Amino acid sequence: MSLRDFLNWFEGFSDNIEKAPTERQWGKIVAKIADLRSAPADEAVVAQSATTEPIGGAGTTAWWKSQVLAALEEQGYDPESAREVLASITVDLNADPQTVAARAVQGM
Repeated sequence: MSLRDFLNWFEGFSDNIEKAPTERQWGKIVAKIADLRSAPADEAVVAQSATTEPIGGAGTTAWWKSQVLAALEEQGYDPESAREVLASITVDLNADPQTVAARAVQGM
């Protein structure tokens, strides 16, 4: 299982969890993470760091990246170019996405 597979699975799986996960739901999550940790070394390193990253909603990596993309597109970048610029930016959830996008454009 790749990290992307896990994130796709978890996003759909977590949509059905309204409170703390049941014992059965938690067991499924733990099993999926164990699959990631048993992945080849390069994927396992990424998988271990991803287990602490929040998923969904404002304040998450996905939300932050979407805000940077929107800011880049507002500055005139087409979607493909905006994604290329985003790929060169280090995610910092403490940094304002608008400011990060503006700085990225200045550096080009």
